[in-house]
Amino acid sequence: MMLVAVAVALVLGLLIGGRPENLSQIRFRWGTFLFVAVVVRYGTEAAIRYGVQPVEALRFPLYVLAFAAIAAILWANRAQPGLLLAAAGVTSNGLAVVLNGGWMPVWRPALELVGMTPADLAVSFHRLLPEQLGLEFLLRGGPFGDLIPVPLPVLTNVASIGDAFVAAGLAWYVFATLVAAPEAEEPAVTAPVPDSAADGRVEAAAARDTVLARPPGILVPSVPLRPRPSSSGPPNVVPRAGVGVQAALGGPVLLGGAGNWRGLAPQPRSTGLVGQETTPAYALPLPRLAGQPGLRARAASHPYVRLALDARFAALWVGQTISLLGDRLNQVALGVLVLSLTGSALDVGLTFLAATLPNLLFGPFAGALVDRWEQKRVMVASDLIRAGLVLAIPLAAQRGVVFVYPVVFAVTTVSIFFRPARTAVLPRIVPATDLTPANSAMATAETVADLAGYPLAGLLVAFLGAALTLAFWLDAASYLVSGALILSMTIPPVLRTAGPIVTGVLQRLLAEVNDGWRFLRSDPALFQNTLISGVAQLSTGTIIALTVVYAHDV
Repeated sequence: MMLVAVAVALVLGLLIGGRPENLSQIRFRWGTFLFVAVVVRYGTEAAIRYGVQPVEALRFPLYVLAFAAIAAILWANRAQPGLLLAAAGVTSNGLAVVLNGGWMPVWRPALELVGMTPADLAVSFHRLLPEQLGLEFLLRGGPFGDLIPVPLPVLTNVASIGDAFVAAGLAWYVFATLVAAPEAEEPAVTAPVPDSAADGRVEAAAARDTVLARPPGILVPSVPLRPRPSSSGPPNVVPRAGVGVQAALGGPVLLGGAGNWRGLAPQPRSTGLVGQETTPAYALPLPRLAGQPGLRARAASHPYVRLALDARFAALWVGQTISLLGDRLNQVALGVLVLSLTGSALDVGLTFLAATLPNLLFGPFAGALVDRWEQKRVMVASDLIRAGLVLAIPLAAQRGVVFVYPVVFAVTTVSIFFRPARTAVLPRIVPATDLTPANSAMATAETVADLAGYPLAGLLVAFLGAALTLAFWLDAASYLVSGALILSMTIPPVLRTAGPIVTGVLQRLLAEVNDGWRFLRSDPALFQNTLISGVAQLSTGTIIALTVVYAHDV
């Protein structure tokens, strides 16, 4: 899988005018140690295969050392596009190996689906998981093991979620290396201190963050950094309604999905406590691309190619795409699970109602609450909490379908806080000129997850049969890896200035929600579009619930 992904990246990079000589100019920290760690990893497997007893005796420490060293070195180079993804994948695989005492766990039914048998495994590295999904399966790191069947020509194999991240990360790195022109390092820069004349007070936490080094997720800029002006008011100052309103206008969340959202105008967004706030919004130009005459040069300068060179956006986009694919699997498996337990179309409908209801109850408040919190922590916490809740769905189903309703209700409730946090973070990790393409790329990830995720989920659910629980465990694993990626990202902090004091947290929250409602009502076209979208979502919800029943009956 990894070799094919890298080969595809090479072909694409060369087709749009990438320079092969860039591969010989790679700047990689601790590159020699990475080579040694890779040799230890595969050398240990080879030595055990050939019966070298001293190596067999040291299997566990050698594998632990190799995986830890590879992950750490990739982490040290996380400023380069794709390597943070690869580090997350190596860590995921390493965790599975550690939990199995030096073996990579493999699930036999996945092997049989692609026409393989245990005899096809590398006995020096692989070990079969319990076929029954239970506590032992979880304790042996089953969700992180090789259990995703890949029944494709040339690629026929069984892969892990870590393999998917490693393959995507390495492919992204090779592609970005081909199309990027090397730049010289520049010293750290100092961000301007926000204008706090309106209140005269800047939070201590904000003042502590006013001096910032070049964020590691952006390739070296070629001009000095300057703050982006907002559409109105002092530089970098935007009304606080921005995040809350933008979140409220996004599409409803279903279960763990991030919502089919679209950004508003491509202007800086920020978060804060009360009043107005400032964000160190940097106009960070991405590196010059390897231009070629004609079509290749135009392709190489495409905004999506520039975004591919941004390590943090690459990590966020790929992590979210894989997580969204897991959500589609979760949704299909949930409908099949409830229908198989109850045989009732009504129970299926009530399950999806419980998964959608939080949008109506809490959606208007989510953005205003996220305004008060640090968005990176919100996203990480949301991923970790959702992973635990998704794991609990099959356990709740064993006690009765009535216990499933509150769990799926909680999954969506947590998800509606993730969405506005992600919306607020995006302008802080991409330059202003690429904010609209970045919003488009994130929306495209949702479309890709719909087009590819649902049919793949149907195939996997049909394959799992009685082992349907594994679908939820895979989704939980995708949340854990996504959370690890976000935790690893460096995001410029928000500089907040205090504004007018309003007595009481609840009054303040209601005032902000009211501001958002007035903003929505002030734009007739936007308000009418919201009402039409509401009717469309009602129809879509009906179809989602009935489709599962219809497919089962037919």
